[in-house]
Amino acid sequence: MLKAGVAKLDITPPVGVRMSGFAGRVFPSLAVHDPLWARALVLDDGERRAGLVALDLIGISEKAVAQVREAASSPAGIPREGLLLAGTHTHSGPTFWDDGTFTDQERGYWEELPAKLAAVVAEAASALAPARLGAASGWSAIGINRREVVPGNKVVLGRNHFGKFDTELGVVRIDREDGKPLACVMNYACHAVCLMQDNYLTSADYPGYAVH
Repeated sequence: MLKAGVAKLDITPPVGVRMSGFAGRVFPSLAVHDPLWARALVLDDGERRAGLVALDLIGISEKAVAQVREAASSPAGIPREGLLLAGTHTHSGPTFWDDGTFTDQERGYWEELPAKLAAVVAEAASALAPARLGAASGWSAIGINRREVVPGNKVVLGRNHFGKFDTELGVVRIDREDGKPLACVMNYACHAVCLMQDNYLTSADYPGYAVH
């Protein structure tokens, strides 16, 4: 019998941390537009257990991933290789690449995050209950091919309205035993950037809006 459990955690960084995604930014974050979340899903078919954590972050370091997998393996009962952490790639979240210039505030945020993520995975595992799973795919055309060909037959970063791009929207829906929805996993290949380099407000961008 399939069982599923979910949990989520607010991982919004403090105002004042530097943001990731645009090298031209000159200020750290100035306020919060909408919170960043870590959403955990744990699945168990009676023989194997796996987990997925969707993060409203541009990315997360390999070191942090290893720490989360190690810390979550025992309380959540998930083997290290069975836990996937995926960033939505918002460009309006905190920088995660420490090039030696992390502030104390930034370092504290990232040092504390692995334990928090392990805890939300364990919370999802503790909520396991009978569930049903279904999958489907749809179509969306909000993406665009960014390899624009300009005079001189040069390729630049731009908008190629005639270029190929992936229009498939994959959806996995998990329902409770009574048929009420428990969770929905979406996958779509499109850069998570509506807010540009002049934005200094922390935000999950359009993926965050899409899940509400």
